[in-house]
Amino acid sequence: SLNCLNASFSFYPAAFPDTAAGSTLYEIHRKSIYWYSECFNEYIRNAYLSMKTQIPFFLSSNLKTARYSLAGILFTSLAGSLLHFVFGWSKGHPLAALVAPVNESVWEHLKLLFFPVLAFTAWEWARRKEEAKRLLPARLLGLLAGLIFIPLAFYAYTCLLGTHLLWADLVIFFLAVILTFLVGFLLESKGHFAETSGHAAPHPARTTGGRFLS
Repeated sequence: SLNCLNASFSFYPAAFPDTAAGSTLYEIHRKSIYWYSECFNEYIRNAYLSMKTQIPFFLSSNLKTARYSLAGILFTSLAGSLLHFVFGWSKGHPLAALVAPVNESVWEHLKLLFFPVLAFTAWEWARRKEEAKRLLPARLLGLLAGLIFIPLAFYAYTCLLGTHLLWADLVIFFLAVILTFLVGFLLESKGHFAETSGHAAPHPARTTGGRFLS
């Protein structure tokens, strides 16, 4: 670090004249920069170590919620991709038009996120009724975040490029799916929607019982 700092100071020698006072000023300035550099490096190291220990602990203590969220991401990604073709497969059936996009409008494609998330949340709620007061509002806010993200991201990149790209639309959809379940997972795990009933919700770490989903 000192060698790099010495090299950087050589680019502006006029700031430190070749006198005793200039040498002292140079030394003070060099040590100050070195001290700040060491403080910054120590901060980065501590942040890394904290994340290295806290993130696995956070995930392990919310393992049940994390596994449901991961399952939701996989289900919604697959179901949403298939739902894109349902209207064509049904030859334009009116019932299919209710849940599947009927054209390439970005607003119609919000169905690809909304209905699969709705279906998965209904299934998850049936298995986690004791935690519904935490699950439903968290998932609702997550879904809202995903639905807002899709048109914002779409119009942002099409305004910049002047056209839309299929691969970019797919990336936006998958990012919206991840955002939906990630927001819901964080809100639920952080306890923003605590149970209000007389019975406390079981601790996630004690309810998994070694199974992927309970």
